[in-house]
Amino acid sequence: MVDGNIVGPDGKPFFARGLNIFDWQSSRASDILISFPGLNFVRFAVYNYATPDAYAPFIKTMTDAHVVVELEDHTDSTGMNTGGSRGEAFTGDHLTAELNWYADAARAYASNPYVWFGTNNEPPKEGLTAWQKATYDAIRDTGNVNPILIEMPGGGWPGLDFRGYGLDDTVYRTMTNIVGDVHYYGWESGFSTDQDAVNQVLSSLIQDTKTLQSGSGTLPVILGEYGPSTDGTSMDPNSAQSIRAAQQSTETAGAIAFAWHTEADSLADDAGNLTEFGQAVARYIAQGTPMAAPGMTTDRDGEAGGGMAGFGVTDTAMHFVAPADATAATGSGDAAGAGTAAAPSDEFALAAQVAASPGGPASDFAAAAPVVPLPDDAADPGAASAVLPLSQVPVVLPVDRLSDG
Repeated sequence: MVDGNIVGPDGKPFFARGLNIFDWQSSRASDILISFPGLNFVRFAVYNYATPDAYAPFIKTMTDAHVVVELEDHTDSTGMNTGGSRGEAFTGDHLTAELNWYADAARAYASNPYVWFGTNNEPPKEGLTAWQKATYDAIRDTGNVNPILIEMPGGGWPGLDFRGYGLDDTVYRTMTNIVGDVHYYGWESGFSTDQDAVNQVLSSLIQDTKTLQSGSGTLPVILGEYGPSTDGTSMDPNSAQSIRAAQQSTETAGAIAFAWHTEADSLADDAGNLTEFGQAVARYIAQGTPMAAPGMTTDRDGEAGGGMAGFGVTDTAMHFVAPADATAATGSGDAAGAGTAAAPSDEFALAAQVAASPGGPASDFAAAAPVVPLPDDAADPGAASAVLPLSQVPVVLPVDRLSDG
């Protein structure tokens, strides 16, 4: 891992495009694969410390299709299990139970390079370094070297880097093969409907996260959650702008929508039919891997869609390379040179040369999930003015409500 890029042996891009699912929804693996062609990442939220066998059917279905499954604890010390930096860092019996669960899963899936891990969801700041180090050690002590996503407090606070979070960077510098996990919802930009402002807040969150150095260099950052609702029950007035920013950013290693079936931010309804948000995410996922840029992840074969096909059982480690060594997924003959990645000309530069999907629904979410990210959002009136109807604007949120993850 060097300078924020995850690569396989041949340095082809792996860019995460996926969704969140709760552990009690694991029977829907086939439905999800059908509904989201090109899917390559599922963030699997765990609320019960089941044995690895309980997840085996879901994991087999997904990983056989070359989809990464990230296992992550979503419980908290309050028992509410709603994220948002609530509660306290685990200690005592609670910590022991969590670490045993991580160790059991890590041991069971050590030979499967598609099974990744994430530290506890949207944790509090206090005591976080020691807690995340304990999680890292529990996984690594089994011999499992697969990537581990490191959650930022509360999913990420605007204006704070690791110093503001109180994290001890000397500890993270001993960790290898880790990825930063940031969440993005409307609250973080103050519910602004100005696309440039929303873009800039996300950019700052990402860059602040990258100030935390690992033993492999700069952290790549995956947006572990993004969606239209901060509180999970009502739509953010800037949901279209937040989604657009998450899906267009060239500074991340991917974006994972929240969530398969929940409340206001459901990707699918009770019958499994895609919602408007779900259709927008499906279009985004179907785009496949954009051109490689510094901070992107890469897999061994670099197939369209960003899958990890080609990793063998003995090839479980992901690696980082410097931006100068990263190669583009487009192969030879692109403008930057044969297989050579060029840094984007600006923060929201064109990330992929693909045509817009015809016949998409005329909606805020359609505007928020363009097939071609535009260099200048102001030139796109549909995107710049995408605001939800007044009837969907939420009431004032409690000050401690961060996200619905």
